[in-house]
Amino acid sequence: MAYVAIALILCVMLWKWTRKTALGLGILVACIAVAALLSDFAGRKAESTMGKIAVSMEQSASCPDDAPLRMTIENGTEETLYKYQVEIRAKKPGHSDIYNYGATPAYYPTDLIVAPKERKSLCVKAPALGYGISPNDVVYEARVTLLFKKP
Repeated sequence: MAYVAIALILCVMLWKWTRKTALGLGILVACIAVAALLSDFAGRKAESTMGKIAVSMEQSASCPDDAPLRMTIENGTEETLYKYQVEIRAKKPGHSDIYNYGATPAYYPTDLIVAPKERKSLCVKAPALGYGISPNDVVYEARVTLLFKKP
């Protein structure tokens, strides 16, 4: 119903003030286009930054039993990482299915500070697996999915 009201108001404005309304609509469309382009540019920049951050996962005997996975983060960017989110997926070797519980990736937010061209490791909990899946049957993959601004 709101769309109908807006359309009627625009029709009345175009009929009564044709030139001013058309100019205003043109400026509005131009502003929306510029905002969309800037948003797309920012998204592409964030994707390219996240692509330069390598995350590897492995089961490690040096980690405690409650957090048996060693996650290694290598910062290939020119910026220091302050706060970010890592997506962890459990997969069988050679398969594309996700074996996390509920078939959804586990997200691990961390504030481990990693300087440019630096590598750091930490022990993390293994994601819950689906029914009948053993931790020995899967390999873990990880990638950065979200970067937060500097604090």
